[in-house]
Amino acid sequence: MPVFPPSPLRSRIAGAFALAGLIALAACSADGTRGAFVDRRRDAGHSTLTYVGLSTPSRPSICYNSRTATPQQVVALARAVCAENGKVPVLKEQKSFDCRIFYPTRANFICVEPGEEMLMGAPR
Repeated sequence: MPVFPPSPLRSRIAGAFALAGLIALAACSADGTRGAFVDRRRDAGHSTLTYVGLSTPSRPSICYNSRTATPQQVVALARAVCAENGKVPVLKEQKSFDCRIFYPTRANFICVEPGEEMLMGAPR
């Protein structure tokens, strides 16, 4: 007959396993980034370039956690995406609780020609 530890010890062991699971889940969901990422993944099942996620080369969508990412980091990611086509980003909208659980905020940008960002109402 197996001998089980007393009830309080069993609940502590279960709590420790639950905490370890949450830490592992947080580490897996980080994707190796620090607080922000471009929501653009490529669908490898198609012969043409097909994106899964809201971000496109002309409309970057950045998911971030406001506790770990600065606004400068979010804009830098958008600039990197727009720079691929020689353009600059302008913030279009921002939504809360629209991305992953650890990256709850989404900032949607639109890429415009340099100099047009003033016309879009977003001075740089």
